[in-house]
Amino acid sequence: MTDFRYGKKRVWITLILGMAAIIGFNLAAYLLLRYELYSRISLLVLHLPMLLLFLLLSKYRDFRTVFSWLTANSVVYLITLAGLFFTICFAGQPAADYAGRLAAAILLFFLWKSLRPLYLSMQKALKRGWGIFCLMPLGYYAAAYFFIMRVPMAGRSENLPLQLLMTCVVVAAYCLLFLFFRQMRETMRKENERQLLKTQVKAFERYREEIRQGQQQISILRHDMRHYTVHMAALLREDKTGEALRLTEHLDDALLRATPARRCENDLLNPVLSYYLQRADQEEIEVEANLDLPRSLPVDDTELSIVFANAIENAIHACGRQEPGEPRRIILDAVTNARVTIRISNTYGGEVRFDKHGRPIADGDGYGIGTQSILAFAKKYGAFCRFAVEDGLFCLYLQI
Repeated sequence: MTDFRYGKKRVWITLILGMAAIIGFNLAAYLLLRYELYSRISLLVLHLPMLLLFLLLSKYRDFRTVFSWLTANSVVYLITLAGLFFTICFAGQPAADYAGRLAAAILLFFLWKSLRPLYLSMQKALKRGWGIFCLMPLGYYAAAYFFIMRVPMAGRSENLPLQLLMTCVVVAAYCLLFLFFRQMRETMRKENERQLLKTQVKAFERYREEIRQGQQQISILRHDMRHYTVHMAALLREDKTGEALRLTEHLDDALLRATPARRCENDLLNPVLSYYLQRADQEEIEVEANLDLPRSLPVDDTELSIVFANAIENAIHACGRQEPGEPRRIILDAVTNARVTIRISNTYGGEVRFDKHGRPIADGDGYGIGTQSILAFAKKYGAFCRFAVEDGLFCLYLQI
């Protein structure tokens, strides 16, 4: 339920050693103090050290980790409660407690797997409000402490109806919380797309202005063309071929400046690519673009332009994290045959980490929305999408 600030090996070693120390200390305390007294101080000798251990390792040393820890304890309480419920239903048979715990654990495991990506994305995106969220599992945790840890084993079934009612209320509250998370993620996605569309409009306006200025320059060149030809003819008659060649080069440069840069043949993608690659040029990033993208594409042009916008913006951010003086590059390649194959690669600063699905893990709060948008595009069109680090470059492969 949390991302860690260290590498996997260091986290596992620290967890194993830390948990072994906590378990060893608690085992000794249990043997010396017996169950009744130990259960009253378990909050201080077991739960608090575990919270401090996870705060030490977690990427977020704030209420986000506290909420995760309290939720994990609530899950343990739910599993214990399921065992108690099964024991009562099956007339106290010893195996019923274990069967109930196992069934609850399996159910909660699959529920956790389905909700974990949403929860982790909210941890990255939402910085405030977690202290208030903590009140919900904290109340449930306190109830577990008083209804189970402070109650002898024989008397726990007496307040079972109250525990079940409280559990239903807390589960409903968690459902509302995750619905809020889902709505917030959708709002963030739409806001991201709105900003990108706003950028597209800006790119089209800039491209239109470039075309207008180019047309003006071409009109001027057309007007001056007679003077150029007269001057060139005079130079050639006087056998001044060197000066005539320089005049030709000057005319060629003027024509190139009057023609807006065209990155590809697609009329919608071209302005967006020009806008973002111009931003890369302004950041003093070397840009190389070889894009064979036709006018007609097998996917929606607007959605593909958003993919390029997200990928190039991510690449600019990655180059911005490099140390001063390091070479910074963005390379765009696209080939269209039976399918459209796109490769976007860039230099980067720091370390690139991937999750178990091969998706890059965002380094900072608020980042990663662009990658999610690219993955959503790939899922919608059944496209092949892969992220990798090759030859010192971070690479995005997309085949449509």
